[in-house]
Amino acid sequence: MSHDTPNRLSALVVNLSPESDAVDNSPEAMKFVVIDHGGRLVLVHGSLKEYPYHASLIHEYCESHDIAAAWLKKPDVIEIFHPEVAIRGGGWLEFDQNARRVSIYGFSTAYGKYLASDVRHILQSSNWFAGYRITLKS
Repeated sequence: MSHDTPNRLSALVVNLSPESDAVDNSPEAMKFVVIDHGGRLVLVHGSLKEYPYHASLIHEYCESHDIAAAWLKKPDVIEIFHPEVAIRGGGWLEFDQNARRVSIYGFSTAYGKYLASDVRHILQSSNWFAGYRITLKS
């Protein structure tokens, strides 16, 4: 897993669980991964109920973008077979609509810890978390 800096032309946030945006507005813990897709950093996140493994997020992202991937150890590890797509780590995201707060922390056992600089770039380049207080625990 290379952590070279992508050209960072743009960034994107993909929420795989839009309906789980806390109907009752209680804080929700989610998993996330950072993917470098052709120089674009993508933060892919989803609810623990739907995506209990970081690899589940990667699988869904690859399926929806026609990216060749295969399970090495289902459901723990999936490998991407595209030269311009790389997994850059993962972690946990706690989303609290009431407090307008997002906490980002932890790591993925299978894919390692996210780079704080990647996540900062995504947060600065995307409006997805606009209006939220962000806590990034490195």
